[in-house]
Amino acid sequence: MALPDKPQLTFNSHKDAKTLMEAIEKRFGGNTETKKVQNTILKQQYKNFICSHSKGLDQIHDRLQKLVSQLEIHRVSLSQEEVNLKFLRSLPSEWKTHTLIWRNKANLEEQSLDDLFNSLKIYKDKVKHSSFTSTTTQSLAFVSSSNTDSTTKSVSAAVTPLFVKKTLCHNLGV
Repeated sequence: MALPDKPQLTFNSHKDAKTLMEAIEKRFGGNTETKKVQNTILKQQYKNFICSHSKGLDQIHDRLQKLVSQLEIHRVSLSQEEVNLKFLRSLPSEWKTHTLIWRNKANLEEQSLDDLFNSLKIYKDKVKHSSFTSTTTQSLAFVSSSNTDSTTKSVSAAVTPLFVKKTLCHNLGV
């Protein structure tokens, strides 16, 4: 932690880290009203914590972890189960299957947020891939047309969803 030059002079009298840290917190921590306001804002941010669908697993975890750490600094206690459920509920819909499984596990309160995150991280590529293929299949599942060739015979160009999915995955290198 870097201190401005002028206040550094007032902290030279402290001989150990504990008294130095207490003096710094007292000087820069704010008064009781400021702390109450910060506390209220942090609680509100936690209560309203949601993430957009464009946020990835890593970003959601990092944002929630930072918020939980700030709440702990302000001595706001949260149960581990509450934090884990908040994390699971804030994940995008493509994580629905995995979050449902984890929410119903008996030992959710025993896992840290980092452990839960690491357990879900294993499925990140699988979720991303299944999200991509289901989107492309849904978008192209009903492609069909009827054309005639130069001999005026009817040519069917119906495309099945499985064919579209396999073709897209093959063409895109998935």
